[in-house]
Amino acid sequence: MYQKSSGQQPPAAVAAALAKFEQAKAEQIAVGVANSGGLMPRNLTTEQRRAVVALVKNVTTKII
Repeated sequence: MYQKSSGQQPPAAVAAALAKFEQAKAEQIAVGVANSGGLMPRNLTTEQRRAVVALVKNVTTKII
């Protein structure tokens, strides 16, 4: 979003905060997917889907 509007890379602190936010969002989705029996939101990108699947595997192994 920062790069799209200005053509510049975001500062390191902003990039780190965005990465942390994306990770937290993926973790929340993963817990929801694990709890709901595998229903994944439709509006995820391919990269987000891979991250969620990896996190679900991690969450379900800790539960069992």
